[in-house]
Amino acid sequence: MKRRIDLVEAFNRTLEVFKSEGLTAKILAQQTGVSEATISYFRNRQQEIRSETLYRLLAGLPPEAYLHFFSLFLEDEMVDSDPNKRRLLSSTLLLAQLKAYIVQANDEEITKLLSVVSDGCRTRLESNSKRQTDLKA
Repeated sequence: MKRRIDLVEAFNRTLEVFKSEGLTAKILAQQTGVSEATISYFRNRQQEIRSETLYRLLAGLPPEAYLHFFSLFLEDEMVDSDPNKRRLLSSTLLLAQLKAYIVQANDEEITKLLSVVSDGCRTRLESNSKRQTDLKA
């Protein structure tokens, strides 16, 4: 059985992988307002990090690094036998991929994406409405 990767290890590995693209703790600190000391204490397991601070750090990652972090952290969980947990984790990765796509997409691609989302929502609402009508009958 594979060893589970924790938040700290996933974060450290992500910074290492994207270091060549200019992602450093110092730059992340500047972009997020989280002190370099806080990041260092977290990375070296000297201090726990608050969830709000972790959120700011993750939100400050470039989309590809954000996706990489979650793919590392959630990898072992993807094979969990609980289908609800798998769905939640798959959704998290999908949202990270979507974020990465949106950042890089041009106007035409964004328009197509919004059209697909709109059509999907309309179809779902129509289906739910029909189901409600059928239940009342």
